[in-house]
Amino acid sequence: MTKIDLFESATQNLNLYNKEEEHKITYPSVLTFVNDKSNISINLNDFALFSFLKAGEYININQLYEDEKKPKEYKLKSYFKPRSVFENHFNLGDLFKYAALNLGTMGLSKFGKYCLVFSINNSNFSKNNSCFLKHDSLLKQNGNFYYFKDEDTLDLDLILSDLAALFSFNILVIEKHKTELNKIKSKDLPTLICNSKDNTYIEFITTGMILRDNLVSLRINESDYNSYLDEIVEAYSENEGFSKIDESLLIINMIFDLIKEHKINTEVLYA
Repeated sequence: MTKIDLFESATQNLNLYNKEEEHKITYPSVLTFVNDKSNISINLNDFALFSFLKAGEYININQLYEDEKKPKEYKLKSYFKPRSVFENHFNLGDLFKYAALNLGTMGLSKFGKYCLVFSINNSNFSKNNSCFLKHDSLLKQNGNFYYFKDEDTLDLDLILSDLAALFSFNILVIEKHKTELNKIKSKDLPTLICNSKDNTYIEFITTGMILRDNLVSLRINESDYNSYLDEIVEAYSENEGFSKIDESLLIINMIFDLIKEHKINTEVLYA
């Protein structure tokens, strides 16, 4: 099977780019808002966040379990096969890392309560190694994967028509949501574009390096943040130190130590 260069294909999606001038006239304020507010985000749980902050680089699941098939299969469960099918169709697919376009929300909290935010202008991302896809590449609708014809076959025409090159995400936002844009206010755009509850988001795919030192901010839900602080203070008081307390609280304490050590900007959001 001849593998496709996903990123080059994204630069050649003329069906999308031919609408750019029209959108500049029809939705100028939306384009400005999206351009000003957009970043990409990855959500992680406690242990994954600690590992990332400690190592300094985010690696994908293929790299994490490079020599072990079973842990990867266990981790992805029913998504193991479709993820493998998807990645096997593209050059460097085994190096793909996935994130979400984010205009200021807590991201996709179903994947983890911590939201890591990176700039799209990060020098590690370019049109040669990064692009956007209109939906989650493993989006399920009515029990079927949206971008698949059957369990072994991708709908490549649909995928290629839904791609946007690195700095064309703003056009993709309008194409995806234009029927809703006239019904909402600008302040509601972030939730429309990246909504964990409805699994609605524009996917970012890259083979570029994602580094701790490139973090714009780390977002934490206010209730989680306050709960963590209360638990840590209580545990420390009761045990006269952390030597006997729950491992999960130890990890959280080490996370906050790493945040402080690396001077990571932290946003506490009410959500």
